[in-house]
Amino acid sequence: MLLAKQKIRKFQILLIGVLGAILFIAPFIGGLVIQNIYVLNGEYHFTKGSVFDAFAATLLLLILAIIFILIKQVKQTKGIENIQFKYVLAGISAFAFISLLFGLVLPFFGYESIVAYDAQSSVFWVALTSIAIIRHKLLDIRFILTRSLLYAITVSIVAFTFTSV
Repeated sequence: MLLAKQKIRKFQILLIGVLGAILFIAPFIGGLVIQNIYVLNGEYHFTKGSVFDAFAATLLLLILAIIFILIKQVKQTKGIENIQFKYVLAGISAFAFISLLFGLVLPFFGYESIVAYDAQSSVFWVALTSIAIIRHKLLDIRFILTRSLLYAITVSIVAFTFTSV
């Protein structure tokens, strides 16, 4: 039974990873997602590409899957872990709602001029995840900073040694 759950989890991680990679690469392929961006009367407008609707639907499903996983984790955890997941969930939920509203829903109904405002929604995700990291020790930030500082010092010493010879 445990092995079956591990295979399902591996499949879920693989599926989310592949979808994430597709969503990352697709906008860079000329004209598939967004054909043209132009300014008209000081407002941004765009022309949808051939896969815009599929891209939007896949993005929506992926974000909903991540939110579902986080809700499941909130229900299964207690104490400090529960608080950490709640902050990350609140951040990604605010980001998803604003981003989907300004980037997909409103443009679908013809309001393309407000698309430029969806990028700022990532501030919510970053801010609430930062609170979870700093206040509630989501990541061992001291370890990461110490390791980064030691790496930077080591690289600097090696670089100085080679450039001074």
